[in-house]
Amino acid sequence: MWSATQHCGPNRLPRWRPALLVTSATRFAYRLRRSMGLHAGAPTSSTISSARWVSDGRMRSCTPSTARTTGVMNDPIAATLAQARVLLGQGQGEPARSLLQPICRQYADTVEAWFLLGAAEHLCGRLASALSAFDCAVRLGPQHVQAANARAAMLGLLGRPGEALAEYARAHALDPQDARIVVNMAIVLEQTGKTTEALQHYDSAIAIDAACFAALLNRSALLLRLGRPELALADAERAIAANPAACEGHFNRAQALTAADRYEEALAACRTVLEREPRHVGAQVCRALALACLGQIAEARAGFERARSLDPALFRTIVRSAYQAQSDSTAKVGRAQDEMPDPRVVYLVRGVDRLARCDWRGREQFIARFEQIVREGLRSGDLVCERSLPFSSLFLPLAPDVVRAVVSGVAHSIAAAAPSRMPPQDVPREPGEPLRIGFLSAGFRRHPSAFLNAPILHAFDRARVRSFGYVLNPPDASREAQWLAQGFDALRAAHAADDARLARLIRDDRIHVLVDESHGYDWSRPHVLAARPAPINICYLGGLVSSGGDWVDYRIADGANGEDGAQFAPECLVRLPRSCWTYATGPLVPAPTPTRAQCGLPERGTVLCAFSGAYKIDPAVFAAWMRILARVPGAVLWLLGDAIVERNLRAHASAYGIDAARIVFARKIALEQHLARLRLADLFLDTLPCNAHTTALEALYCGVPVLTLVGHTAAGRVGASLVRTAGLPDLVAESSSDYEARAVALAADPAALDTIKERLEAARASCPLWDAGDLARCLERAFEMVWARHEAGVPPAALDVPAA
Repeated sequence: MWSATQHCGPNRLPRWRPALLVTSATRFAYRLRRSMGLHAGAPTSSTISSARWVSDGRMRSCTPSTARTTGVMNDPIAATLAQARVLLGQGQGEPARSLLQPICRQYADTVEAWFLLGAAEHLCGRLASALSAFDCAVRLGPQHVQAANARAAMLGLLGRPGEALAEYARAHALDPQDARIVVNMAIVLEQTGKTTEALQHYDSAIAIDAACFAALLNRSALLLRLGRPELALADAERAIAANPAACEGHFNRAQALTAADRYEEALAACRTVLEREPRHVGAQVCRALALACLGQIAEARAGFERARSLDPALFRTIVRSAYQAQSDSTAKVGRAQDEMPDPRVVYLVRGVDRLARCDWRGREQFIARFEQIVREGLRSGDLVCERSLPFSSLFLPLAPDVVRAVVSGVAHSIAAAAPSRMPPQDVPREPGEPLRIGFLSAGFRRHPSAFLNAPILHAFDRARVRSFGYVLNPPDASREAQWLAQGFDALRAAHAADDARLARLIRDDRIHVLVDESHGYDWSRPHVLAARPAPINICYLGGLVSSGGDWVDYRIADGANGEDGAQFAPECLVRLPRSCWTYATGPLVPAPTPTRAQCGLPERGTVLCAFSGAYKIDPAVFAAWMRILARVPGAVLWLLGDAIVERNLRAHASAYGIDAARIVFARKIALEQHLARLRLADLFLDTLPCNAHTTALEALYCGVPVLTLVGHTAAGRVGASLVRTAGLPDLVAESSSDYEARAVALAADPAALDTIKERLEAARASCPLWDAGDLARCLERAFEMVWARHEAGVPPAALDVPAA
């Protein structure tokens, strides 16, 4: 499921963002800076006068402070304070503390003594004592900027961000031209998740001091985390210019180059760091990642091993940090268990991600290498395991045996990590008792699945089905979440429950049939299914790829698509007599239709829309679109994509001789606005080998005709099912040439398109695609049929659900 709206949330597998991948080069690089304390690339802070706080969070150098003091500074005190500054500059916190404590007791009104004592306490790791000392310094010298800055830093380190920001603001008011104070404010904002404000503060610090090393370094790291590697690279290079001797700038540059797919340059940057600091674990890991992305698997594996041998604890921290970024949304599988990244997975995932952004350079060679790596792993018994890779089979032309091997690798890892399988439980059903159907769902949020599932749940016959919803995603108070929740008879908050606890909860609810609606998507819980808390497990919607395990008995399928079930083995297909999709907007309030100009569209000409995710745009389909544009003067192609996708596709269009201005790019917006703008499209062009799913439903729902092409897999047959069910069988093409011919004919005939739109609107009330009640009846019969087989003691088998 994927949609052109902001309401989707982090639906990582279908949206194919690097963040989903536990060994993604991009996000792995982002996480390095967070996993080593305040290390290279992490926010660094300047908290005390001329002291610079760097990678390990300690004061590396200290020159005599220029801060004002109060009280009389006699020569013995001045000499002692000077000696303390020298010790602090050498990193000797305890000796400095011993010198300063008597001074603070005897000359309690000396601001500088309290200030330096705070620095010593911090250097010794005594944060609370440091804060107390800085409190005294600020109380005695309210105008002491460095003391205020240092006090704010301690408040931040002690987990009091609100107070820290207030104190930083006071310090900034005292000295508006001190860029370091603004940097520190940015650090607190970043740590509290306010990335936009943090970025603005880094910008302000650089406006004050264009060569502020900490601001440039931290802004580089933040931009990298926000997925803007080219800008991050520019800042890293400016940081290097400001402080060429510091390894941090070179390390950030290496990470940015890796994120920008410039792996050879990244290796050179890593060499620069390692020549200066050979035991820099982060640089060793970054180097191994770059090697893996280049396909140098053996060298990358040796690089990871070397990084681990240098500092096993730090290496584990780095890797765990990368995996923890996934823990809220995807179950950890495969190499996450032994904390050693698999270079094969890094290479494959990064390559797939590049193709998903429509960078098709070396596509055929990559697919051949993909298949080679997977087959070698199968032969050696070292299966490639990455939970996102089966999804790539939906839009890449991978051989069936390779798809099965990838699915098998994920299934093996799930089985190994799942809770112990529960013994079979007899769940008797009394005569007339409704079936107890459990739904594992992560759709309780602003997400397309709410609009697919809620209409069915609300339409269930409570005399036949009692529905239990297990909420897998974090709490969400959106209208969509509430609408979906209201469709269940019972609701269970399961996001915080571990797999074993959730399995027990399902068992205690005495569920007859457990339906997984989130297979392969965010917050899905395959380990729970593998524990077998219910007699029957079924996959419905979710990712259209097999689980590969023996813990899924059935999959709900569209019987009209001619699927033989081999793609989903060992799951047995339960074929419905109609499309297994429906759609409704429920609580959404329709938005007014914008003008063409407001959407960047020309006032005249046919608008050909293809709002599918960029990963679904196959080079052959894009070539067909370019030929269609060439044959229909004045037509434009309306696509969805970020800046990287836009850049790549415009370049491809130019290569076909098409004016890049004839491709209009939309950005993600709220669903209400997205549905409103969809009405401006004249014809929706489907993709292959993976069709539009939710996106096609949205188009049809808004009265936009969808021209589709029948593929060879379930994901490539959804479009035909939707279009036929919508009453438009004449918009189902049987070949690529037929697809192009129909598109050209329709695009050149606005009257014909208007007639089709009128047909869609006239049939809305009677169209089975929008009849959630009919689909609910079909599902009820499907549940009854699989339960009847279970009660009869016969194993699962392919079933055809009869029409009513």
